[in-house]
Amino acid sequence: LGGDLVDVVHDQGRWLAYVADVSGHGVGPGVVMGLCKSAMRMRARGAGGIGPLLEDVHAVLMPLKPPAMFVTVACVRGGVDDRLECAVAGHLPILRVRNGRVEEVTEPQLAIGMFDGTTFGSHTVDAQPGDLFALLTDGVVEVFDNETRELGLDWAKQVLAADHHRALVAIADRLFSGSRAHGPQLDDQTLLLIRRV
Repeated sequence: LGGDLVDVVHDQGRWLAYVADVSGHGVGPGVVMGLCKSAMRMRARGAGGIGPLLEDVHAVLMPLKPPAMFVTVACVRGGVDDRLECAVAGHLPILRVRNGRVEEVTEPQLAIGMFDGTTFGSHTVDAQPGDLFALLTDGVVEVFDNETRELGLDWAKQVLAADHHRALVAIADRLFSGSRAHGPQLDDQTLLLIRRV
């Protein structure tokens, strides 16, 4: 059982896409992931931004999960106009690729389930035709070769910059195959690519 999740929720012309990663491996993280998915989907149907959504999911999970377990999340919400709302909680940054230039469009925040009373925020970015957004879990880039050199997020940025014009499935294949060629897989590997057309 894995602790990674990718999900897209549509509701009344809006959508929420997110990638989540529960700490640890096995049945326990799998159960917490199920709870997280249920809470995210229920809350995504309501009004408000991603910040309050993450705070509500945090409040739901805090009393239900083991004390040392937490969930990292990267979220994108859109559907109303040319702007997307983005946020991460303990997760790698969301990357936007525009004309071959890669930038991080989120600010770091604590993971869900770490400390009581944690608050979360979000911000909006514009999404122009051709823009590519990448949400990936740390298992894709935290891979080590025989000399313990980490593959790293900068490598993923280079791949996205070079291949951003290709089909999404080709970009995903390039990221996964490059990761697995660098060294043995140590963690779940999850990726969500979103392109504005």
